Amino acid sequence: MDGNPDPSELGLTEVDLGVEMKSITNKELPKGWPKIISSDEERKAYDALFDPKEDRTKPPTHSHVERLSYELTNGDKRLRFFAVYHQRDMREPDDPNIVQYEVLERKFRDSPPQLVLYEGKIDDIKTPVTRERALEVGEPAWMLYLVQQHNANLKEGEQPIVIESGDIPNENLAAEFKKSGHSDQEINNFFVNRGKRRMDQMYEEERNIRDKYIIENGASKFKQFDRLDIVYGSGHAIRERRAWEEFFDKTNAPLQLAA
Repeated sequence: MDGNPDPSELGLTEVDLGVEMKSITNKELPKGWPKIISSDEERKAYDALFDPKEDRTKPPTHSHVERLSYELTNGDKRLRFFAVYHQRDMREPDDPNIVQYEVLERKFRDSPPQLVLYEGKIDDIKTPVTRERALEVGEPAWMLYLVQQHNANLKEGEQPIVIESGDIPNENLAAEFKKSGHSDQEINNFFVNRGKRRMDQMYEEERNIRDKYIIENGASKFKQFDRLDIVYGSGHAIRERRAWEEFFDKTNAPLQLAA
């Protein structure tokens, strides 16, 4: 829930996927799309986890997936962005975020997507994963479990659901750092210490580069798929929402919660 500086202060370049980006209705997108919201806006968005009179000095009693997820539709195209709370082996009964697994399963089974984009990297998506193991590992494995269960019981004529990482490849990330003026040594040090550092410039740049890639990569998938589920940490859901609303021509529409 820590904020990130305004992307305009970082001098970030656009992530080019080699496709012309237009809205879901083939309209021109705003100049500079996709833009990521400021850190102040991100912090304010987390207020949705609290009820109006709730004590904000204590942890929120509502889950991220219930209060920060959203659904956008236009014609046959649908995006569900599930905002999850990253925590492995979430088994504490008083943790409000334990409900995210039930929500993801219920939504998946009620109206299956055609494509799931998850955060991170799963080395082997073909080896079957058990329900218990998926709960231990976290939401990427949980989505893989749901997809595997669905694809193992396809009815005649049904197409298997596709699941893949929505994250920018390391070589693309390194190229973006290079464009921003970082040296080879700085880039190498970043990857060596990745996951151990927080709140320095390259970490903040990485977050914004990743968000832009997630949006552009996800948007490009609608050329092939109609129903896309993105399952990422709540910070990504918040920072990307405005760009997704613009992509779906829904900037003035009431927010529809996905959960």
